[in-house]
Amino acid sequence: MLNHPYVILLFMDEAIGRFREHLRIPERGGHSYEYHLVPPGKRDESHCLLERTYRDKGFWKGERDDKLHFHRKESTVCFSVHKNGELSGTISLFDDGKEGLPLDCLYGEDITPLRREGKVLVEAGALVTVSRDPHILFSLFKLAHNYSLYNRGADDLMLTVHPRHSRFYQALLCMDVVGEEKPHPSVNGSPAVLLRMNLRKAAEEMERVYPRDPSDRDFYHYYYREQPDDFPRAVYGEEQHELKEG
Repeated sequence: MLNHPYVILLFMDEAIGRFREHLRIPERGGHSYEYHLVPPGKRDESHCLLERTYRDKGFWKGERDDKLHFHRKESTVCFSVHKNGELSGTISLFDDGKEGLPLDCLYGEDITPLRREGKVLVEAGALVTVSRDPHILFSLFKLAHNYSLYNRGADDLMLTVHPRHSRFYQALLCMDVVGEEKPHPSVNGSPAVLLRMNLRKAAEEMERVYPRDPSDRDFYHYYYREQPDDFPRAVYGEEQHELKEG
């Protein structure tokens, strides 16, 4: 009975529910944060941070340039967050163009049905943080989520992650596992699973699973209602040049 798929799903739902209960929106404290849309010609700092972090973790070996093909494309969007003037995190968004997405090397068949339905897909990747400040991580997710939805008009946000991290994304962003565990060649064979966030249903799902009270657990409000003055206006549907570059 315990191996029945329905029972396994129930246990997973309960585990995600318990995990979600511990999630809190981080307080900003007295720190100063800056958010940047980094243009293609000014991404060396973000690329160096990505390379250093991935090499330290054993994810990257060999030449740097063969890892950055998708990162150097004009259509790729790169965000960075600076805390007190120091680069503290970065994330990139990849459009589903003629070359496809980075995830196609493992999960092309898994997303074929979405493409056949005409879905607009965006992949988030190259996520790096160098601070234990949870605001850095949460704000990078918010940048990726809102830019994909409001500026790219995407239907789905895709993400490949290590299996041990998947529950966090399922709990925080209501993502679903849509690709089974496989060794990922881009990170030296480390295991990965494919996650999908249905951007057209995410607001309804977050409103359902997150309480309005206490306010520090209201991630629905955090993602869909809160627009702090220092957060890039571009992710709320205004002109892209409003977002600070450089």
